[in-house]
Amino acid sequence: MGNSVLIFYFSGTGNTKYVAEKIQESFIKKNSSCTLVAIEQAKAQLHLIEAADKVGIGFPVHAFNAPKIVLDFADALPQTVNKKTFIFKSAGDTLGNAGSTLELKNRLKKNGYIVFHESLYAMPTNMVSQYPNSIIKELCLFAQKKAEQDVFEINAEQTRLQNNSWPLNICSWLFSRFETFGACMLGRFHYRVSDACNHCKTCIKICPTKNICEKNNKIKFGWKCILCLRCIYSCPKRAIYIWLFRWMCLKDMYKINDILQNKGSPQNELSAKKIKFYSERFKDYLQK
Repeated sequence: MGNSVLIFYFSGTGNTKYVAEKIQESFIKKNSSCTLVAIEQAKAQLHLIEAADKVGIGFPVHAFNAPKIVLDFADALPQTVNKKTFIFKSAGDTLGNAGSTLELKNRLKKNGYIVFHESLYAMPTNMVSQYPNSIIKELCLFAQKKAEQDVFEINAEQTRLQNNSWPLNICSWLFSRFETFGACMLGRFHYRVSDACNHCKTCIKICPTKNICEKNNKIKFGWKCILCLRCIYSCPKRAIYIWLFRWMCLKDMYKINDILQNKGSPQNELSAKKIKFYSERFKDYLQK
């Protein structure tokens, strides 16, 4: 009989959710029960922790750290005793993420959650640079295989922890605080809504921190933005943008399932160069 596994995850635009689903599928194949819970909806599901044999926590790396919503979630977890816990994270690169779990592990430990396994999944970025469809597909297919290996190790309770040097830990803490402050400032003063907005309220419904509201028939942004970009890419009219920083967001947000089924939008004439660049960039990661 397999284990009972409970996974809490936060996903801005879908990458971490995709990884969480592949991990869930791998647990189920190994005859373990596995429940997925989005962190922003976790309050009503925390009672499930007591019966779970293992708890997993997944998140996208933000500025070399877990997003604030994940750190706050760890602080609010109910006290337990030596609950076996694993962490998985997604990032647009394999570099510079070594210190991104230290603060989360320390907060979890205070509440009795002992992390014995952590893993990084390289996934297509949702900011600045659009990855070629072929690279997106390769990373996503590799994530399926990596999930199977991670689940094998987690079931065997194999310890896999990153060695974090103190310079990386300090950089992670500093960059994280700067990003948290910067995200709040961007969300409050630089998010804009164009005339294309049809007031469908999709952005209000999906914002994980309830940072968006409508006043006097206008969309307003508060001080709780975590720069997950969910509102920008989920807007059916693409009416939301970051003033002065439009270059941060992709022109056409990819859809993982479409690309896996070869239905992604056509690539531009620079694709051959991009494919070569990103193939070299992820060569070592994909060969492991």
